[in-house]
Amino acid sequence: FIHLWYNSFSTNRGKAMKKTEITKSAIINSTIKILRENGNVTVKEIASDANVNIAAINYHFNDKQNLINIVVRRLMNEFKEKLDAFLNTENITTIEQAHFHITNFLDAFYDFAFENLGVIKYILIPNNHNILENCSKYFMNQFSMDSEFTHKIINKLGEINTSLTSDELKAKYVLLFS
Repeated sequence: FIHLWYNSFSTNRGKAMKKTEITKSAIINSTIKILRENGNVTVKEIASDANVNIAAINYHFNDKQNLINIVVRRLMNEFKEKLDAFLNTENITTIEQAHFHITNFLDAFYDFAFENLGVIKYILIPNNHNILENCSKYFMNQFSMDSEFTHKIINKLGEINTSLTSDELKAKYVLLFS
């Protein structure tokens, strides 16, 4: 009996966890969608689009600010993955190849920014100081001069143009992300 009860409990618990993850994912995806479309979002809009009640949003994310911070981190990680694909390109030996890869990188950067223009607009709205501050801290941690990711970018720039000094490469990096 105990074995049957435990198996039933474990199976139901697994389903509940899956449902929880599905609900959280739906809320995050709806937030991204609405922010991209409108440049603004309310908890009511998110709940309606995700087909959940407002209490579910508060239960899973505590508040809208925390949800927005999670969304922004997710989007920044997607951007970082696109950059990482650029950094993992090998055999760039000619200026033409470097130009091609840098052009593709800038196109990817532009496409990402354009696709997320509503999100960027929302972050920069004056009454969203806490969100902007949290996003800025996260961005700085990911792309600071001390981060592993930054070193990968600078090293790739050095591979492309071997005539640049370390300081010149760092200056190019700063210009790239300013």
